[in-house]
Amino acid sequence: MIEVTFWGVRGTNPVSGRAFEKIGVHTSCVSVRVNQDPLIIFDAGSGLYDLGKAFPPSYPREMHILLTHLHLDHIMGLPFFRPLWDKKYILNIYSDNSNVEEALKEKLLHPPFFPIRANSSNSNLVFHKIPMGATFPIESSVISTCPLNHPGGAMGYRLEAEGHSICYITDVEHDPNFLDDIIVDFVKGADLLIYDASYTEEEFENKRGWGHSTNIEAAKIAKAAGVKQLALFHQNPTHDDHISDLMESQAQSIFKNTIAAFQGLILQY
Repeated sequence: MIEVTFWGVRGTNPVSGRAFEKIGVHTSCVSVRVNQDPLIIFDAGSGLYDLGKAFPPSYPREMHILLTHLHLDHIMGLPFFRPLWDKKYILNIYSDNSNVEEALKEKLLHPPFFPIRANSSNSNLVFHKIPMGATFPIESSVISTCPLNHPGGAMGYRLEAEGHSICYITDVEHDPNFLDDIIVDFVKGADLLIYDASYTEEEFENKRGWGHSTNIEAAKIAKAAGVKQLALFHQNPTHDDHISDLMESQAQSIFKNTIAAFQGLILQY
């Protein structure tokens, strides 16, 4: 069995207030559990904090965190992740960025940005540099990667296990004149496509070059690739629950099996 849990679905920054209660407040973090394997985690946004609080003692004490890139909204949860500071756990960090270890251990997890140094803590971080386009195993899963159009670059992931596939494509900007064949091929036939839906079509016109996509583009990609389910992700912090509901309905008019991902959503395959 594969269990996918959404711990944070926002982009850019966390939010607060009753207008955001349905979709949730945290930034990007999604966990995948394949049978009894150690947890695989996509991104370390603020949602990682809640995952750390809920981490069952029965879970394996090794885990794998796959980073799309190092922008703050995708790593801000790491300093507050309870298992990071517990020597019982091993945290494997994967990235295509050659400076990821320095960026996290010597900057994010280091004064003046954080009071405790990872180098002198009880944490056990293991860093893995993975080339863009690589395919590699993690436990009983096979992970594939692809490049995404985002300022500074970002990496998309496809997880294959138990005859199912989960695609995590966030922080990607499209050309409105054509579909990205590379992404369509990469996500083709997936059971679940998690896709950047930061903007409405109207908002996108004023956000060219910001590195994000729309709910309509997400639906077009899902339809062209023949995926089974689409989850709208990296939702804009200015979008309250009402706007998210409207964007979900708009996407459903193109690709029926669309859901606006929300914090706490659990999907099983």
